[in-house]
Amino acid sequence: MRCEICGGDLNVIVTLPIRQPDGKLDTLACESCAVKNDTYCQKHERAHLGFEDGTTACTSCIEEMLVKDGERIAGMFAAAVGRSEKAPEIRQAINEWLEEIDSMLPKISLAELPLAIKFLETPHALNITRAIVTCAQRMNITPEKVIEKVAKEGPKVILPLEFTEEM
Repeated sequence: MRCEICGGDLNVIVTLPIRQPDGKLDTLACESCAVKNDTYCQKHERAHLGFEDGTTACTSCIEEMLVKDGERIAGMFAAAVGRSEKAPEIRQAINEWLEEIDSMLPKISLAELPLAIKFLETPHALNITRAIVTCAQRMNITPEKVIEKVAKEGPKVILPLEFTEEM
């Protein structure tokens, strides 16, 4: 096999979340190309998680930020939503999102079981904060900016479209 970036031999294979012309969201890269790519976290020595819109985020960086600042971010979000003209819309969309995820959990595959257990054992406020931090990482902005955008623009900033398109 060859690295899909430099064409060199793959002694170590790293799958990067780079969209290919055929639409697939993964690129096989050699270790050298992976480390140089912005879809790879050098701090955690792992590839980012890719999203359909082409953005990426390091799941380990997200979790670190949650441990460090999760409570503060959750408090800021609650306060910002409370002051927002879009508060009812935001609360409704978030509740629908959380309910949908809860209803999907019994239908998951064994491969998804660890993630489902993590979600079930996590308070809703932390799962919402995770969505905020993930958005911040994907957009390369601060969680505070994400919170401002949600308060101003509504839940579409952090939630999948199916939960906000009717709003």
